[in-house]
Amino acid sequence: MSAALIAAGRRVGTKQLTWGTAGNISARVDGGFVITASGARLDELTPDAFQTCALEGDLPPGCSVESGMHRGVYLARPDVNAVLHCSAFHTTLVACSSIELETAASTDT
Repeated sequence: MSAALIAAGRRVGTKQLTWGTAGNISARVDGGFVITASGARLDELTPDAFQTCALEGDLPPGCSVESGMHRGVYLARPDVNAVLHCSAFHTTLVACSSIELETAASTDT
């Protein structure tokens, strides 16, 4: 399984959909899920970059801050077997700034 997650992380990096340590990838396993550990770069993953988390109880130390979000997806959607959360540089830049964006899309033709 880790080979598929590593390949997916590298594809995300190649397409510049993430930068630095932004984003996580996880996959459902028996009793829980594996997720990239805090500080892991998606484009440089190795088999030891993953941490196992249970679907219930406390998350282990060193878990990514997004581990709770991944857990919530797996609990709410038993049909989901993997979650990829990535943040491109420009989207992160806008999210961390005071730039105001137009949020309403017009449906007029």
